[in-house]
Amino acid sequence: PFEEFLRRKDLSRVSLAEGGVDDYCVSVLCNLFKQCKTLSVIDLSRNALTNTAAKDLAPLLSSLPTLSYLSLAANNMSPGAVGPIAVALMERLSSKGQKMAVIEMIDMQGQRHPSWRGSISASEKQREGSGEEAEI
Repeated sequence: PFEEFLRRKDLSRVSLAEGGVDDYCVSVLCNLFKQCKTLSVIDLSRNALTNTAAKDLAPLLSSLPTLSYLSLAANNMSPGAVGPIAVALMERLSSKGQKMAVIEMIDMQGQRHPSWRGSISASEKQREGSGEEAEI
């Protein structure tokens, strides 16, 4: 079945949620995904991905015109993973002459990286000191 997957160029949806996918797998998968010009959904949630995978996946936002959903939820990415994805999204939005599908969702919530927990902005710290509740 995997060999068949590697030969297919007409994929529209790929879900490898909870598939044991790591950063190395993503670097290989990205080369395959670039050839699938009809790919609209990529779900890589609940795997072992780090910021390296986010950097590898970011170019897909501008090279796959039909991509409308990317899930990287519940992986091991730090807040720094948002940067490459955001830059690629801006490039996609500013691309001239290329018809691109609307990105409906890029899901990065529920990351297991410790830097997502306990990060409180200065204004939230101020509210904590004043007795107001701060929601994180």
